[in-house]
Amino acid sequence: MALSITIKGHNVIGNRRQTIATVDFDSSYPTGGESLTARNLALGIIDMLQVESKSGYIFDYDYTNNKLKVFYPRAAIANTLAIADHAALAHSGTAATTPALAHEAGATAVTSTAATMPDHAAAACTVTQPADHAAMAHTISGVAGVAAGAGEEVPDTTNLSALTSVRVIAMGC
Repeated sequence: MALSITIKGHNVIGNRRQTIATVDFDSSYPTGGESLTARNLALGIIDMLQVESKSGYIFDYDYTNNKLKVFYPRAAIANTLAIADHAALAHSGTAATTPALAHEAGATAVTSTAATMPDHAAAACTVTQPADHAAMAHTISGVAGVAAGAGEEVPDTTNLSALTSVRVIAMGC
């Protein structure tokens, strides 16, 4: 199947034409995107195409293959912060988690707020200490929102028929 395209209007800006349209997706999205050509938008070529995100989906236009690709945001990626010189840090802990370390006077305390990070239902903070105390690793991981991940294309044959009236603006000639 294919996109259903409705042209809403045209404008002329300088020596370029602008087409404003909406697209409706069908029940079987093909991997690599839906065909969307300049001709579909009453243009000779597409110089630039913008698609407004909708229902949590984001879009990318493949100018080489004339395809409109659909992506959804991926889950979060865990972040790791490595601390190379722990001499300036003050630590506290129990034998079961992190042994207490002695540091020079004037050390700065480091406190993890992983459990209270906004928009995180759960997060974990782990401090590990090598035997030689040369380096420490502080790892924070949690649910979506810890770090933005790249979008991921929706799988082949995904039913996107509920994704309708997606606004498109194309510039060309």
